[in-house]
Amino acid sequence: MKSLVISPNDVKELREEKIIFNTLGSDEEVVQVYKGLKPYGADDPLLFKNLKRNIQEHYNSKGKTWIAGLIDTYFNSPWSLTALIVTVFLTFLTIVQTYYGSPFYHSFHE
Repeated sequence: MKSLVISPNDVKELREEKIIFNTLGSDEEVVQVYKGLKPYGADDPLLFKNLKRNIQEHYNSKGKTWIAGLIDTYFNSPWSLTALIVTVFLTFLTIVQTYYGSPFYHSFHE
C-alpha cells in the first residue's frame, strides 16, 4: 500500500473506489501515515509486481464485479437465499404438476 499512496490524489482515488476509508480527516494525513510506515525490505517495487497485476486483473473483471454486486444487492440476508430455494422448488413443482395434469400427458398414457 505504501507504494500506492504517494500523494493526496492517490488517497482520493483509492477512497473513491472504496479501497480505503479515511477517518483521519484529510488525505494529506493519510499520505503522512503511509510515509511513516517502515516496510522492512518489502518496498522493492518488483517484489509485488505479480501481486499488483493480479489485484488489478481481479478489480477489472466485469464478471466478478457483476456477481459481487448481485450477491450484495439481493442476497444480503440468509432469508434471501431461503426464499430463492423455496421459489425454485415451487416453480419445479408447478412445472411437474402442469406436465402431468395436461391433456398432452394423458393422451400418451391412456
